[in-house]
Amino acid sequence: MMFPGTRSEWFDGYPRFDYETGGRSVTVIAPSNPLPGRFWAWKGEFLNAFPGTELELLRRGVYIAYLSYPDQFGSPAAVAAWDALYAELTGTYRFARKPALIGLSRGGLYCYAWAVMHPEKAACIFGDAPVCDVRSWPGGKGAGTGSPDEWRRFLEVFGYASEEEAVAFTGNPIDNLAPPRPGTGSHPARVRRRRRCRAVGREHRGAVRTLPCPRR
Repeated sequence: MMFPGTRSEWFDGYPRFDYETGGRSVTVIAPSNPLPGRFWAWKGEFLNAFPGTELELLRRGVYIAYLSYPDQFGSPAAVAAWDALYAELTGTYRFARKPALIGLSRGGLYCYAWAVMHPEKAACIFGDAPVCDVRSWPGGKGAGTGSPDEWRRFLEVFGYASEEEAVAFTGNPIDNLAPPRPGTGSHPARVRRRRRCRAVGREHRGAVRTLPCPRR
């Protein structure tokens, strides 16, 4: 399958296509032997970082997609941009209706925010040391060191006038996860921790091995 824009090679020589849609940069990486049904995985942030998961999926015939909208912390604007790309990939390019979501670090905020809004559209979530509570990172209110600059950016993106408003934010992944319930069609979320991540407190980046599905 061909996509518009510029073609180049990603890791291990997989075809990479970069183009723009809705004023945002989109990257699609194609497997050598795609599975029937055009299965795909959507990475929230840091496309080129720790690509082992993506390379294994490509080897197994799964497309990788990425929308460049950095420093949004899974904001409503970012979720709306994801909605537009989802419609394009599943419509114009006939991708599968349910992508797997890959949330690396702060990319987890995008994945969980989108899945909470559209639980019927997400096949599963793989959290790779995902940020699960902005109060810990970038806020620095927990065990993590946080990031003062990113915390100020978070307040700006979400339109908060004070730290108190930001701390009261209830859109964190840990605020919107519920125990799996039999017969509800819930889908799994898997979390991997990285020991060297000190900016995000351990308790807010996947303190359990398996997380349940997002709830509405």
